[in-house]
Amino acid sequence: MGNLISGWFRSFFSLHSAPVLGQDREAEMLTPEIQQQLKESFELAAPHAEQLAETFYNRLFTLAPEVRPMFKGDMKLQQQKLIDMLAWIVSHVGETEVLRKALADAGRRHAEYGAKADHFAPVGSALLYCLSATLGEQLTPEAEEAWIEAYAYFARSEEHTSELQSRQYLVCRLLLEKK
Repeated sequence: MGNLISGWFRSFFSLHSAPVLGQDREAEMLTPEIQQQLKESFELAAPHAEQLAETFYNRLFTLAPEVRPMFKGDMKLQQQKLIDMLAWIVSHVGETEVLRKALADAGRRHAEYGAKADHFAPVGSALLYCLSATLGEQLTPEAEEAWIEAYAYFARSEEHTSELQSRQYLVCRLLLEKK
């Protein structure tokens, strides 16, 4: 638990002082170690993709029931989109320009669906929860911290940052909602 808490605080301070994506190319990169942790943990989770996605949405709707009406279509299709998106992000995690464009596009789409700054924390919390529930002890503290860092990294994209009330708010909400 101590490593997890230190990870949350490290994410808090990196969000507080980090540039928006695109402003400082060196500072915006996820380290090779984080990239490797994401890839390895997602590889472990991939065979359980259906469980991972179902757990994610169940947790999201528990934490933020107000987002449920945004999902009007087939939830199995939505769950597959989540897995496809995570797989794509993990496979492109070292490609800053590709990720930045994809994040900008995702930010615009999510805004059209009604996503708000208050939704970042429950989504991040649901992501961590579903990884933990799916992988159990296979999700090492280092891998969990890598996912926290990656989520904080993605939340710093220009499209998303303009929606956030504050960077500290995101991490504090993630910490409070992690159960």
